[in-house]
Amino acid sequence: MLRRFRDLAAQAGLPPIRLHDLRHGAATLMLAAGTDVKVVQETLGDTRVSTTLDVYTSVVPALFHASAQAVAELVAGRGDSLPPSPGLES
Repeated sequence: MLRRFRDLAAQAGLPPIRLHDLRHGAATLMLAAGTDVKVVQETLGDTRVSTTLDVYTSVVPALFHASAQAVAELVAGRGDSLPPSPGLES
């Protein structure tokens, strides 16, 4: 499988890349897209969500900015435009 992957990457004109790099890239993109961390954890096959958080969220500073922005909007009274959080619907 690894040889086939390397052949396909070379045919596509990609620089050398490891399969693990694809895993890391996929996780980072999923988190940046707002995918729930539990979904990312299960997609990757990590046994604990804390592992996923420890490894991948440090590379996505935009997640922290988006979270801070959402909290600021709630505090300012503009939280009605935010989607409901799972388990917190009234």
